[in-house]
Amino acid sequence: MECQNCSWSWDLESDDDNPYLCHKCGYDSVMENFDMESLQKWEEENNYPFDEYVEEGYHIRTFSKDIDDMKLVWHRDKEDRIVESVDETDWMIQIDNEIPKVLTEKIYIPKGVYHRVIKGTDDVTVKVKKLNENNNLFNLDKKNDERFYRKVLNYVVENLGTKIIKNIKSYVYCKDLYCLPLTQTTAYKKIDSFLSEELQLKNVEREEIFLLLIFNLDVTDFLTSPLDLGENYKLYYVEHTEQSIETNENWTREDCQMCDDGKIKYECGYCNGQGGDCEECRGDGHTTLNCEDCFGSGIVDNEKNDYRLDYLITSFLTKKELTISDGEFTFDYFIKSNKNNDIIIYKEKVNGYKLENWREDLEQTGMVKSIERISDFDIHDLDLLSAKGMINIR
Repeated sequence: MECQNCSWSWDLESDDDNPYLCHKCGYDSVMENFDMESLQKWEEENNYPFDEYVEEGYHIRTFSKDIDDMKLVWHRDKEDRIVESVDETDWMIQIDNEIPKVLTEKIYIPKGVYHRVIKGTDDVTVKVKKLNENNNLFNLDKKNDERFYRKVLNYVVENLGTKIIKNIKSYVYCKDLYCLPLTQTTAYKKIDSFLSEELQLKNVEREEIFLLLIFNLDVTDFLTSPLDLGENYKLYYVEHTEQSIETNENWTREDCQMCDDGKIKYECGYCNGQGGDCEECRGDGHTTLNCEDCFGSGIVDNEKNDYRLDYLITSFLTKKELTISDGEFTFDYFIKSNKNNDIIIYKEKVNGYKLENWREDLEQTGMVKSIERISDFDIHDLDLLSAKGMINIR
């Protein structure tokens, strides 16, 4: 809703007694007049410790560093929400029974859970995204939103052609053991580039549109056909090691430890080290030869290899329950066990680390560390998944 007097905007709420009253100037857009009495009553009931405006679905709130700590009370909200700071800050949020978290990343706060804000040294501005109780994957509760996504999908197919849809289909429900995650495919990168450069869409919007596309690959008319919003999909993520160890060969030049400046003294075999009149050692009792390890140079080239094992987090989307074995098993075995479960290998996050005792770790390559089912996918949007660290939005 946008105020007809000052252009302030807000979301209409079903439990608001005066949904068309502007809380900034007091103008009621339905009455077409100012209602300062209702505004004063609202301010008394909602003495919030921040200034707020709404932009692109986010509640932008600014807290002053001079605010009284007593106003930052424990409270709970009517809906799930994602909170993140716009700038670097030392302000924190504390959720009930948890230690405080600095607002350096997105924080998910479930509805009905007590939490509070802890003041920092400077003013802070945060973005709050409220999530609907019946949130589906794309939050398509407004017809305008749905029309927007439909038009974009239709525009993508018209401009990139149906061939790119066939390309994506070859990776969705892939039966190949080493099938690429969708977000690493050429088709995904081409669509993502088109949405970014041609339509100037934000990261989250591009991600949502691509997911909506892969859920509806058989749809021929995105403008009118029913769309699958992902209500029946489940999200899993699997932590596992890579199938092989990466070896980087490094050579270093060091002093030879087998000799003294490239030479080695041996006891004379003719005089048994006695010297005297021995012609072989000329009375020294020893003979000097070039070191065979460094060929008389005193310097050796040593090979010191670095070994790296990639630790992966792969996310899967599927409408079926995945088959998970008891005990230790390889990632290959996991894929083979579920190749008929219509799994979509969606994303892969890589964390590499160097190995010190690589021979022992070599035996663990390809082993699954853990598998977690997040939830039915329909009640989580991408911001929520990102806040929980399940999907990285690039």
